[in-house]
Amino acid sequence: MHLRQGWAAPTGLVLTAALLAGCTDADPDDDGPTAAAPQPSVTSDAPSEPSPSEAVSEEPSLSPADQAAAEAEAAYARWIAFQNDTLQAPPPISGDGEASEQAFSTFETSIREVGQGEAEGILISTVDQYNQGGWRQVGRTEVTWTDVREVLLDPESPSDESITLRACLTPVDVRVLNADGADVFPELEATPLVSEAVLERPISGQADGWRVATTRVVEEEEC
Repeated sequence: MHLRQGWAAPTGLVLTAALLAGCTDADPDDDGPTAAAPQPSVTSDAPSEPSPSEAVSEEPSLSPADQAAAEAEAAYARWIAFQNDTLQAPPPISGDGEASEQAFSTFETSIREVGQGEAEGILISTVDQYNQGGWRQVGRTEVTWTDVREVLLDPESPSDESITLRACLTPVDVRVLNADGADVFPELEATPLVSEAVLERPISGQADGWRVATTRVVEEEEC
């Protein structure tokens, strides 16, 4: 297996990647809002006329920037979910055998549906280190909120378009375990943090949309 040169991630980054990964489902203990009791129906022999509030109204269409922002938020959620799933069951990409080469090729193809560039390289290196250590992630991370900071659109040059957003990531029982089930970082307390991501258009050969290109922890901001 041939990892790209320049993507060797330090051990500390491995744990950071684990804590940043994932988007959870809703809490299974949360029954959600209580439904209001049904109101008795009222019948009348007279023909009914729709009230102004019942009239069908057309919602104004989103501006190109707002539409792009919504698409980018959804793309970011897919990227985080992909990282979560990947680190919970790291693909066996390490080694020089045919099986590892095939696993790497399949994994790389999957990554490029949601990420590219620096973000892609860091995740590949992280998975390699998980392979080497026999590690896996347990728990997931909830995306508490997202805030789109900048939208740069250029219809004449889509490759130059980008969207910058920030998100609050809250770890939910996230730990990194070794092959024996022991906690690799028992002293670490996983806490919420703010991550900033830049999303770009696909480099080439991929479906249209947005891909996470870079991510970083925003140390000066709290969730």
